Amino acid sequence: MSKNNKFWILFGLTILMSLSSQLFGQVNRILDISPTAFETSVGNQSLVHRNPARNFFLKDDTLSQITFTRTSWLGNITDDMTFNYVEYNWKDFDFSLTYKDYGQQRHTDESGVVLNNFSPNSLVLYVGWGTGLNYKGTPMNNTSIGFGGKLIRHDLYLEKGMGFLMDVGIHQRKIVDLIDLDVMLKNWGFAPRIGTVTTETPTSLQIGASIEKKNLTLYNQWNIHKGYYTHGQGVRWKYNGFLNLKMGYFNDIKYNLNYPTLGIDLKYANYILHLGYIGGSENLPLRNTLLTSINVEF
Repeated sequence: MSKNNKFWILFGLTILMSLSSQLFGQVNRILDISPTAFETSVGNQSLVHRNPARNFFLKDDTLSQITFTRTSWLGNITDDMTFNYVEYNWKDFDFSLTYKDYGQQRHTDESGVVLNNFSPNSLVLYVGWGTGLNYKGTPMNNTSIGFGGKLIRHDLYLEKGMGFLMDVGIHQRKIVDLIDLDVMLKNWGFAPRIGTVTTETPTSLQIGASIEKKNLTLYNQWNIHKGYYTHGQGVRWKYNGFLNLKMGYFNDIKYNLNYPTLGIDLKYANYILHLGYIGGSENLPLRNTLLTSINVEF
């Protein structure tokens, strides 16, 4: 598709969005994107990394780590839309920045003369913290709770908006034998207001379970939204500590997004390269998307 066609498509979407708060809310779907290749490759298992309650146990595994992700987004439609993510984990805390660039657009007058170029974008700043729980003064060694806050800003050139949302999660290790359980209320709070429209936010109740036995880990996650739900499942196989093979499947009933995922992790010393791939049918906008994440532990 040519850049001119892409411009008119995005311009038309912008006009429609200005007429409907429901469509305007689509810009907030950045909050539901799995930001790392690891999560994507196992069927969008976001709770594995996004539940702030897990920060409490992460400090037992490694002192701190930093993760980078950058990928082209909607490559079947345009060639200059990008998704960027950086995260830093330190003790009980994690900090992240998500930046989505919707590509360069042209602002023209009524006669078609180009006045200037602009790049609409969305930005999310996040801070999460996890802590252990006590019952009558006794530590619950396998249970933790976490809280996350995120500032989201949309810059759509002619219209801008900002909001603040929160996450609350609980993590339970070995709730039944080998099963870990995660429950999180995600994206609730004050939605961004763009112009005169208050956007909708993808608030959801997320429930996830994982089973790890030797070198094999199974994942399942349900995301319950208002009036519909999405579901992801995946599996990871570890080999000799330096290689992970992963696959999964994701199902979004509302938007008819059903696709398989694949991935591979390569570890050397304190460095891990994560690759995640989204498959699917030819009419899937995310088809053939390859995410690359680099993780450094120190």
